[in-house]
Amino acid sequence: MNEKTKTQFDEFLEKYDRFAIFVHNFPDPDAIGSALGVKRLLQSIKSAQVRIYGKGLSHPQNKTMVNSLNITLYDPEEFVAECPTDESLACHIGRIFVDFNGRNNNFSCNSIKPEWVIDHHIDKKAVENEPGLDLRPYGACASIVCDYLQTYNVELKLDDPADSGVATALMLGIMTDTKNMVTEQVTESDWEAFRYLHSKCDREKLNHIINYELPDAFYDLMQKAGEKHITVGSLVVINLGYLSESNRDAIPYIADLWERHKGKDTVLVFGVIDKSISASARVKKGAIKANDLVRGVFGDGGGHSEKAGAKIDLGWLDPKALKETKDKLLDVFSEMVLKKACQLTDTSVNDA
Repeated sequence: MNEKTKTQFDEFLEKYDRFAIFVHNFPDPDAIGSALGVKRLLQSIKSAQVRIYGKGLSHPQNKTMVNSLNITLYDPEEFVAECPTDESLACHIGRIFVDFNGRNNNFSCNSIKPEWVIDHHIDKKAVENEPGLDLRPYGACASIVCDYLQTYNVELKLDDPADSGVATALMLGIMTDTKNMVTEQVTESDWEAFRYLHSKCDREKLNHIINYELPDAFYDLMQKAGEKHITVGSLVVINLGYLSESNRDAIPYIADLWERHKGKDTVLVFGVIDKSISASARVKKGAIKANDLVRGVFGDGGGHSEKAGAKIDLGWLDPKALKETKDKLLDVFSEMVLKKACQLTDTSVNDA
């Protein structure tokens, strides 16, 4: 951490004894691990009251993670109920966003504004060195949080279950977002954090979380993906149809599986959940950036150059009300997504 950022962070810390840490909707291991690391930091240097807020925990690995490491996530709506306005006396709480900055459509409570942001997604809209904004082009947000812990001399001890849990969560965050340290975003800082955490984490719990169990529904959807996928050249588009909220994270899981398909450079998986479309993109090096792909196809979303996601509200359109025409709507979505994806990847339908 550079001196300027540390001074700004110290000034932020001085203002509060209570803190709220927020992660994006449907938080991944990097977001969860980073939040837990920041909580450990605040409790160490401030003896502060700290809560982590996150919504939409549905991926089986993430559920395994929070259960194995005893992590509690509160609904952001509870914070809104307690602090309806920033000026409220009850809202003398420092607000920290980790692994996102609230500028994309990936947070359910837009009324909550951050005072400090720790993120590794470099937002072009953000002002560099803006007070309260610590953006670094690292492979994982957890690596930045590890630097915070070391800057403030917060030592994680292997023989302390709470500390080893923090180290395990941060380690998992780095491994997940860097694909086990092989993505092009990996920096020397990520390696330094990885080496430090490797000797502090609970390897038994780490192995349990990595080898998480899958629900039966995921296998059904994997079969559907095999039957319903559309291939155009090196592009694959998979429409999983109407999904329940509990099966939302089958979308990124299947995107990860199909990314390994031989001869395919770009994979786009989506499904309709209630009144919104959720999507995940995976691209190989040299193809269009994944975050540009989801934004180009769906108009919003974000992530990295190799993996990204999007959630788009359908507004007034309620698929449940269409009844017998619901399947036709899926066909329309597939045609639109395929057409835009082909345009963005410069893929011709003649390559099919």
